[in-house]
Parts: sequence; C-alpha cells; structure tokens
Amino acid sequence: MIEVRHAPPEHYGWIAERARLSISSEFRALEALDAGQIVGMVGFDGWTPNSCSMHVAIEKPLAIRRLLRPAFGLVFDARPKGLGLGLVKGHVLSSNTKALALDLGLGFRELGRVVDGWEVGVDEIMLVMRREDCKWATH
Repeated sequence: MIEVRHAPPEHYGWIAERARLSISSEFRALEALDAGQIVGMVGFDGWTPNSCSMHVAIEKPLAIRRLLRPAFGLVFDARPKGLGLGLVKGHVLSSNTKALALDLGLGFRELGRVVDGWEVGVDEIMLVMRREDCKWATH
C-alpha cells in the first residue's frame, strides 16, 4: 500500500536527481512511499502570492494517482487545509514526451516554449494550471 506524506528535507535529493532540480531553502514536497521506499514525489518552489512551480518524479504509476489530490489540494484548496493559490506552473523538456503527455492529461495547458531553452534541439515548455481548471482539488 502506498502512503503519502510530507517529505523530510533529507529526501529532496530523490526528486532533485530525477527532475534535474536545484533545491532552494523554500522547496517543499510530498512523497509517496511503498514499503518505506520512495516511489514518487511532487515538489513545490518558486512561491509567489498567487502561484508556485510544481515538479513531479515517479517510479511507479500508482504513485501519481495517490499524489494527485494531496498535491493539488495543497496548492488550490482554501486555508487552513491548503494554500488557496490561483495557479500552478510547470516546466517540461520537449524531449520528455511521457511527462508532457502526463501534464497535459492532468489539465495543464501549454503557455509557451523557449526554443532550444534546455539545449540545442530541446525546448523548455512552460505549463500552467488554474484553480478553476483543476479537477483534483476540492477548492
């Protein structure tokens, strides 16, 4: 059975390695554990008064299903349960077609792209999901 909980900072390296992140002091995450092993994580940073950036790494498909409601609830649900933010941002590489398909399937919309933004031939795609478009939070 997969358990979801707030990830302790010493676990942030797991998502940093898989999602190619630089972890800041404002980074926070939820993790999915199966028999004590991390099988998925959703991280948050880039906080503004109305938004944050979301980062996802998964090793078992079931992990994303278990993380969806808690992750989007944390961002979009009203206080005190959630932060009540208006939108969440994401960035994905054009070469990561599985992640892009997952993000678009979850309800993110492509906002724009930086051609060759990661390296020559690999665009950085900017995604956004607004609270009113999220089917995973209770609002």
